[in-house]
Amino acid sequence: MTGFRSIVLLCGGLQEIEDGVGDHCRLLAGEFVRLGRECFLMSLNDRKVDSVVETSIASNGISIPLVRLPHAIPVFQRLKIAARFLSQWRPDIVSLQFVCYGFHEKGLAWREWFWLPALLAPYRSTLMLHELWLGFGSFRSIKYSIVGAVQRLVVLELVRRIRPAVIFTTNGYYRGILAKNKIAARILPLFGHIPVTSRSAPWLAETIFRECGIDILSERRDHWLFGLFGEVFEIWPAAEVIEKIAILSKKHGKRPLVIFVGRSQRAAAFVRRLKEQFREIAFIALGSRTEVEISEFFNGVDFGLTSYPFEFLGKSGTVAAMVEHGLPVICNWGDPSGETKWLHEEFRKLIIWARGADFESRLTGVSAIRNRFADTLSRVVTMYIDDMDSMQRRISKPS
Repeated sequence: MTGFRSIVLLCGGLQEIEDGVGDHCRLLAGEFVRLGRECFLMSLNDRKVDSVVETSIASNGISIPLVRLPHAIPVFQRLKIAARFLSQWRPDIVSLQFVCYGFHEKGLAWREWFWLPALLAPYRSTLMLHELWLGFGSFRSIKYSIVGAVQRLVVLELVRRIRPAVIFTTNGYYRGILAKNKIAARILPLFGHIPVTSRSAPWLAETIFRECGIDILSERRDHWLFGLFGEVFEIWPAAEVIEKIAILSKKHGKRPLVIFVGRSQRAAAFVRRLKEQFREIAFIALGSRTEVEISEFFNGVDFGLTSYPFEFLGKSGTVAAMVEHGLPVICNWGDPSGETKWLHEEFRKLIIWARGADFESRLTGVSAIRNRFADTLSRVVTMYIDDMDSMQRRISKPS
């Protein structure tokens, strides 16, 4: 085999479902193994374990070693333990999947300046910046600017000290911010964490009938179903888009329902507030659901809603999951001129800008036929492998 043989994925935490970057790494690991590469997983700041956990997960009939280092252990002890495992595994590449909040609960991960570069120094490393820092784009406030100034220093200093062979980020907007800070980054698009199915959701109709007495099975064409899944940001101007939906629904003889799936505390308050403001719209909170049920939910609603601003859509695993299911996603704030890179050209066609002149025609003209994209994870990992294999060949080529 030309190129690299083995890779270690490092992240903050690896608690299933509760850690987005950890889930991302688990899926990456399984796909690396499926494509013939050896892979190892390690969390370096895990808040969900009290002691070092050494176990494995199975993927495609192959065991993937997994190690979790607890947050409670002092950082230099974690450095020693992590270095021992890396020495045993002897990887060709170590990939640090970094987000400030994965290493510090308030995102002030300055201690990582000292021990992460030391851990990675003996190895050829890559750095995946899932997030940069607060305080730019639509997420501007005095508090964010103060925290963001520290985070920016952390990220820039980590890049300087680690000196990774390749730096990745998830979208063109982040790449542009990094370029302004004299850091060259490649885009490795996000994939969704919800396996794509074509299954329907009979339980959804039953739940809607139980919650608000609406029989969507016999009156499906008379309803528009809007699905909201995942994070709900407090500064999202939700009322603006809900009001537009209410006006257009009335104009076109539709009964709108806004349905939320997830465990967010903020979402419960969001639903209560909008119920009081828009009594002509049915709001339903379904709570936590399994991955299969979430896939069925995406297949059962007409549109997705996102609380992310436009320029940050490329960093949302939730938006990625929706578009992988062929679900049109409505965004109503942020900078629509911000560059958003998607893996498929078709993905861009699924984003509906609620402030655009074509919002009404996009709502009324949506096709009932879904083009689903179940191969996004494979495409992303193939892109990574191609980049790393090319790098390995350049390094190995005789001068």
